[in-house]
Amino acid sequence: MTANWIGQTNGRMGRPYYLIWTVLWWTAFTNMFLPGAKLWRIHRRIGMSAGLLANNLLRETGRRITAKEAAQLQRVHAEAYAREVSQVRSLPGARELLSYLSKIAVPWAIATSGRIESAGPALKILGIGSEAPVVTRDQVERAKPDPDLFLAAGRASRGGDR
Repeated sequence: MTANWIGQTNGRMGRPYYLIWTVLWWTAFTNMFLPGAKLWRIHRRIGMSAGLLANNLLRETGRRITAKEAAQLQRVHAEAYAREVSQVRSLPGARELLSYLSKIAVPWAIATSGRIESAGPALKILGIGSEAPVVTRDQVERAKPDPDLFLAAGRASRGGDR
């Protein structure tokens, strides 16, 4: 049996992802739907797909949003992230880890609940090019906490579907 390694771009290999991501979601929510949104409510959901995060947070408030509003929320967040991504740095040793795994022939892949537009800058920071197996939210039916991302990344790491 061959071991596989699947990494995430969202904070496991980059910093200060959680702080930036939380503040950006907070900004998007307070500007659009929840003037009193609490940072801690958003922070505990970081890592969920954008849709799941929004649905969970809004469910607590009793507010529902339309598909158009959900798309607008994701757009506002993505635009804010694009302005702040320069603050994200790879964790010390992250690039070397990926290089070493490749050198010793351990299959690896990156799985992220982000869409390719938001994952792209993090991948670039890590020095991950188009030859690396990457699975984004765009490529699976359901994102975290469902296992779809990780199952697809496992297949991709072994040269299967990407």
